Amino acid sequence: MTFFKKIFASTTLTLFLVFFNTNSYSEVINKIEVIGNERISLETIVVFGDVAFGKDYNKSDVNLLIKKLYETTYFSNIEVELQNGILNIIVKENPIIDTIVIKGEKAQKYQESITDLFQLKEKSSFISNYVNSDISLIKEFYRNLGFYFVKIEVAVEELKENRVNLIYTLEKGEKAKISKIFFLGDKKIREKRLRDIITSQEAKFWKFISRNVYLNKGRIELDKRLLKNYYKNKGYYEAEISSSNVEYSEGEGFVLTYNINAGKRYKFKKIYAEVDKVLDQSAFMPLEKDFNKVIGDYYSQRKLTSILEKIDRLSEQKELQFINHRVVEKLDDDGVEVKIEIF
Repeated sequence: MTFFKKIFASTTLTLFLVFFNTNSYSEVINKIEVIGNERISLETIVVFGDVAFGKDYNKSDVNLLIKKLYETTYFSNIEVELQNGILNIIVKENPIIDTIVIKGEKAQKYQESITDLFQLKEKSSFISNYVNSDISLIKEFYRNLGFYFVKIEVAVEELKENRVNLIYTLEKGEKAKISKIFFLGDKKIREKRLRDIITSQEAKFWKFISRNVYLNKGRIELDKRLLKNYYKNKGYYEAEISSSNVEYSEGEGFVLTYNINAGKRYKFKKIYAEVDKVLDQSAFMPLEKDFNKVIGDYYSQRKLTSILEKIDRLSEQKELQFINHRVVEKLDDDGVEVKIEIF
């Protein structure tokens, strides 16, 4: 009799015997018996476990069978025993979620957004290990809305026929306000100007109607993009907004910090157009004047965009249809070299 759930003592000799038995002993499956299944039929279990009649099964094969059955998420416990050609599978099915209820959130659109995030879904298997994961998803959802003190309780209501209701009770608390905003690092730009660039604002009594005083993850990411674009338009080609930290200070509120590394300031070193041979080269000659105007100026995406818009206007004037352009930039210690491919 071979019982595949048996645990052997970890001595050198015993480990050798286990290794030998696992790889040398196998048994042919002639019959399958399943105990504990209510919703999932024997035939379905055979398919999920990829069980093959008449095949020699060793311990590795049985372990793989168990793994495949667990991956279906239909079972909370599985035991398998192969004896005298009979494969005995003992299972305990996970309950089915009948209804998910969210209390403490009146907005239907938010309720729908939260349930869309869940790993656990109505009419699917209830897996207790997924509950904490879904709680984390709820908290992250509300952080993005500015609620940083959300309390969540979960209740599992057992029903007949191995079904459950899942009830989440929320206390959102007050929205988190920004008490201070700091800019650290190699800024090279005055803080007053940086505050004008970002959308997040410090909470002041005269800003009581502004949404921008509340912490919002999406707004913080937008701020980082705005800062990076601003620095690049000022010639700080390699500027990095390395991080944005949010800390809670007791008695003061949330402190939002942007870490900035402006780096070196670069100028336009060279700008030229590479026009496809099939196009009229003379049509784009007027661009030389525009190129020369910005060479020596600090690098700016706005100035580059202005040149590209000029190319589009020239294409329309010359009735050149289906013209495309692509910008290739090269950076070195002397500045930024820009090639505009027109094709």
